[in-house]
Amino acid sequence: MRKRILAFCLALTLILSFGACDKKTVTPVSDGFVVYFFNNDGLGLQAVPYKLKEKNKTSQTEELLELLSKSTVDVDYRNPISDGLLVENYQFSEDTLVLYFNKEYESLSEMNQALLRAAVVKTLVQVEGISAVEFYVGDEPLKDEEERLVGPMTGDSFLFDYGRAQSQDETAKVKLYYATEDGNYLSEISRIVHYSSNVPLEQVVLNYLSDNPKQEGIKSPIPEGTKVLSVVINEGTCYVTLDSGFLNLPEWESREVAIYSIVNTLCELENISKVQLIVSTEKDVSLVGKDEVSGTYSPDYELVETE
Repeated sequence: MRKRILAFCLALTLILSFGACDKKTVTPVSDGFVVYFFNNDGLGLQAVPYKLKEKNKTSQTEELLELLSKSTVDVDYRNPISDGLLVENYQFSEDTLVLYFNKEYESLSEMNQALLRAAVVKTLVQVEGISAVEFYVGDEPLKDEEERLVGPMTGDSFLFDYGRAQSQDETAKVKLYYATEDGNYLSEISRIVHYSSNVPLEQVVLNYLSDNPKQEGIKSPIPEGTKVLSVVINEGTCYVTLDSGFLNLPEWESREVAIYSIVNTLCELENISKVQLIVSTEKDVSLVGKDEVSGTYSPDYELVETE
């Protein structure tokens, strides 16, 4: 079944090899369908309205893959499948579309790989009958940095929705400091996150910390139900206001772990060097037992677990 290499792939190869000679611009047509391109600086996605010409699932898949591979003359966006990267084959497995990329995929930076996945998946899952997209590189299923299978991806695999036409969205590689299982240490985890350009990155990383990760051995350091009331940056200091839920630390977690998970994570962002935590309570008293929480902190990595 994998040997079914379609004729469009040959055309796609020629397009990528000689794209400068055959540049086309997507004509925006608002009918509820959008194609996701890279924005011009390559740091986010550009959603462009598009009207499909084909009628069935297979033909629409070929149409969209070809569109994602063609160079454009539009100054605001560019095709995500480019520079020698090819979809050599594809097949359907029930409602999952499996794409087979050539080895050029491995030469892409982590950032470009993440953007490529977002653009391709969010474009193709709009086709009726496709609920998920799975990537292969050569004959091998795609794995992450830790050699775990990525598996089928849906539109929900990406943190924020890219769905607003003509909106620009961002991608960043961040370091997150979660609590270890026993609550006594911090575990450093690198992630590539996708987020809406109208949501501050510091808010995005706090949202990540608030959710329990799927990875075993680590937990969210922020007590369940805690609300982040505001996040403001001024002259290198990030002012984070939390509601009183932050005072309800579970028995398994130390105060220092909860504090420095936030501080260390935010101070990994290039525009932040210190964090001032403010816990808002009815009596304006910020205590966990006898320990004060509110205050200004610099990063401290002594609690970070080492291998």
